[in-house]
Formats: sequence, C-alpha cells, structure tokens
Amino acid sequence: SNFHIFWLIDPVRLAGSGSTRCSGRVEIFHNNIWGTVSDYKWNFNDAEVVCRQLNCGSALENPQFGHFGAATGQIWLSDVTCSGNEGSLTECQHSGWGNNYYGHYYDVGVICSACGRAVENSGSGPWQVSINHNGQFWCGGSLITNQWVLTAASCISHNLTEVHLSCHTQSDLTSGEVSLTVEDIICHPAFNNSTYENDICLLKLSAPVTFTDYIQPICLASQNSTFYNGTSSWVTDFSETGNSSFPNILQEVNAPVVGNNECQCYYEGDKAITENMICAMLQARKDSCQGNPGGPLMTKTGFAWVQSGVVSTDDGCAQPVRPAVFTRVSEYQNWISDTVTGMKPNFVTFTSPGTDNDLYFTCPTLSPPTVPTTVPTTVPSTVLTTSSTDDSVFDSGENLTHFTHFASLCLFAVLLHVVVTSSGM
Repeated sequence: SNFHIFWLIDPVRLAGSGSTRCSGRVEIFHNNIWGTVSDYKWNFNDAEVVCRQLNCGSALENPQFGHFGAATGQIWLSDVTCSGNEGSLTECQHSGWGNNYYGHYYDVGVICSACGRAVENSGSGPWQVSINHNGQFWCGGSLITNQWVLTAASCISHNLTEVHLSCHTQSDLTSGEVSLTVEDIICHPAFNNSTYENDICLLKLSAPVTFTDYIQPICLASQNSTFYNGTSSWVTDFSETGNSSFPNILQEVNAPVVGNNECQCYYEGDKAITENMICAMLQARKDSCQGNPGGPLMTKTGFAWVQSGVVSTDDGCAQPVRPAVFTRVSEYQNWISDTVTGMKPNFVTFTSPGTDNDLYFTCPTLSPPTVPTTVPTTVPSTVLTTSSTDDSVFDSGENLTHFTHFASLCLFAVLLHVVVTSSGM
C-alpha cells in the first residue's frame, strides 16, 4: 500500500509514501472524513501555513503532482491561496469544500524544517557551530536556518577563516567536509564592546546547507517568552584537553536561569543587567561559557530545544561567584526576522510555569544572594530515545550537573571562508 504512515495534529495530517511527522501529503479532516488538497498552483506560502500549523517550522519544499503518492477518496480543497501568515490552512482562500477540478494526480504535500530536535544517535545538539580563526577554535554559534548562523558580535572582531557544523570533537574534521564562503556578516548596529550590550551577530552562508540528522536548526525564543528564576537551561563548551590547538570535546553543563534583579545584585555597580540580557548560574566549571563564546544557552520545551541566550565574551562570564550574562534572544526577534533572508528562523514561545519571584527581589545587605535552588531534578528526554552509550543531555533524560562527553563523531563539516568584512568587525 502507498499509505504508509501518517502524523496527526487535527485537523491537518501528513500522509502517504515516505511521509514523516513534518513531511508528507496534506490531508484535512472535514465532516468526519479525511480528504486531500488537489491544487496545481500550490506554492511556498501555502506550504508555510501547513508547516506552522503542524509546529514543524518553515517550509523547505512544496511538492505537487502526488509526490507522496496519489490518494483515493475525498478531495476537500482546490485553488488554495494563502498569504503565508494564516494560522491554519482553512483560513486561506479556496474554491470551497469539495469543489475540486483536478483529481488526485494533483495531490499536494509539504516538506518542513522542524527546529530544535536532537535526533536519535546524533550525539549532540545538531545546531552547534564551531568558528575558527587561523586554524584555532575562536568561538561558537548556532544554526538557525539552512543559511544563517547566530553568534556573538564580540566573537567576530577578528578575521574568521572557517566554520564547522556537526563536529562533536574538534580533532575529527575530515569526514564529509564541504567548503562554503560566507556571503555576509551582520552584527547588531548598536553593539557596545565596552558594556557588551546588543552582543549579537548573524552570519549568512553563500549557499544553503542540507539538513541531516546531524545538521538541524535550533528554535529561537520569541519575544513573548518568559524564563523565570530557576528555569533549567544548558550551555555547551569546547573544552581544552591537552595541548591541541583545538579544544577537543564538546561538553555541556546545566545553567539554571537567575532573574535579572537577583543577577544585578551579584554585579552591583560593575555591570548593568539590562532587559536585553539573561543570566544563568553555571553548575559546574565556571569557565564553561568562555569555552564556547557565541554559543547557545538552551532550554527544553516539549519536543524542542529553544535558544534563550547567546554566550558573550564578556570576562564576567567566568566569575566563580557570579551568574554568567548572556544576550537575551527574545529581545531581538524583530531584528533577526528583518535581517534574515530566505528561510525564516523558527521562533517558539517558552512560558515558565508559576509566578516570577524575581519581580520583587531585593539585594541582601549583609551577604550575597544564594544560587537558585529550584532547578528541576530531571531533564526532559528528547523526542527519540537512543541506545547509544553517549550520555549527552540531548540523548538522555539524565540531569547532568557535571560535564558529559558528546559522542566522538563528526559526520559532516562545513568550512566557511569569510570573504567579506563587516562594519561591526
């Protein structure tokens, strides 16, 4: 049978031969009957609405002509016209329920790009990027679309020479190596290299990368997101091992969020903690964030990992009795959306449960604030379980309050040679 498997999020599902949760023939449930969409003018805007409705990120392709196999039975919609901003496919203009003219030969589908998914046996967050300078690790970053990388503006004040994707160890950079140029470097125009305000930057690749199990974009926190005191979060770190010029193994550490009011108490008059920043207390080595400046601060929500912060190169990051300070991604949704061209990044709203006890926090007068104690005792498991011996937080449900090694695996590396400079460099 051509009807292999379907994934259901009522009232739309993806079905057909070779379908997955985020790719397949589009079917709609109406009058208690499942039916297809048959449309020879099906375009990216139409597919974008379906992908968003299914919580599958952005549309990569808009397959037509029975790409996932021609169905039988009811055809519900034809001549669908979407602007791309609708909340569901049924909000788009169409010819009316059951008024079809084309037959199942024109059954349409979607291929979506889901974000923030750590795929089975992938070892690590497949959005992790390593940026190198003169053959040495310089800073980290995260893949946010098939053609854009998010990092810190303070990271690119030097001439970058190469960027690696999907490398869990820096010592293995040869398997599946591909070379690309960087088309553009765009840092926030208000970046201040003294206060590290607006420490955020975007790198545009000259060509899109192909998503695999080991190369995927991360979700970004939307402007309506809330990260209350104690929210369990994680940072990654290319730690130094031996005398190699490359930090050898990508590791991870738990970093519960510290509210901005409490965070300001730690810094007193040394640094202003603004609404564009988010703080987190590293639970293991205090220099973890220095091992991956430009990398992501991440939180798990449901099936997806959401990037809430960007690691800054501010020296305060490594203070042993202070929270690390990150650039708050949600405050830059408009700037990122306006800057990124092509496929758009996936913004997800993270909502902390309960109330924010940081709202009325006041600084102690006799002793410094204590480390938050509301860290959850477990870490949400990823969508797919794995039999791998890798004990990465991305592949297990363990609450790792110490560093754990990612699988020593690098199936695909992308070398990006910077050919342009930026006014922010």
